[in-house]
Amino acid sequence: MNDTKIYRIFSLSEISRVQYFILVLLTVAGFLSEIAIHILHDDWFYSLVPLVNLSFESNIPTWYSSVLLFSCSLILAWITVVRTAQSDTNRKHWTGLAIVFLYLSMDEAAVIHELINPILTEAYDFQGILFFSWVIPFGIFVIVFFISYLGFLRRLPARYRLSFLASGAVYVGGALGTEFGIAYWYDLHGGDNLVYGLLNVIQESMEILGATMFCNALLAYVCEQLGEIRIRLVDD
Repeated sequence: MNDTKIYRIFSLSEISRVQYFILVLLTVAGFLSEIAIHILHDDWFYSLVPLVNLSFESNIPTWYSSVLLFSCSLILAWITVVRTAQSDTNRKHWTGLAIVFLYLSMDEAAVIHELINPILTEAYDFQGILFFSWVIPFGIFVIVFFISYLGFLRRLPARYRLSFLASGAVYVGGALGTEFGIAYWYDLHGGDNLVYGLLNVIQESMEILGATMFCNALLAYVCEQLGEIRIRLVDD
């Protein structure tokens, strides 16, 4: 009996192409769903809109974003295990990143950050660009987090330092940066209009793009810096 097993190994370029294809697909679908809602007013299209609309929650884009962020967390946890065994200087920073991306994955699925809005808005009556007031504590966290990781970034090889910074800038620019414009527009015109929908398409697309860039950078880091890692499960 032939017990030969054939394993298909995907290259980094193949994984990257699939991820960017999904990004383009979700962005186009999100854009078309906004057109269907606000211009076509088509009931048949509208029945499909909740599945792909980037302004909605608990749908395909939300699931994909959550899975992508969770994948980053798993890769970071993998790096943490290896670097801890090597007593690497950055092992605590890798752990911190793994925890942050685990939270981001949960937040993407459960929209935890929006629980802050009614608390702060009721207490301080924020309006305009701060109408979605969750950006205040999260913005402070991002600044503190970035400062505390400057040493970590300096110790990384230049290629990965730039990749991590670029992906972080895109993700944070989408998650926080665009939120100021979205909040300002929502405060003036509400959320039932095409402009608000398109602003959300830009925001969510930037978040997925940033996470995709970071995921690819992590995979490249693992391949180049850690080499092949085998995990064997044994039955006690």
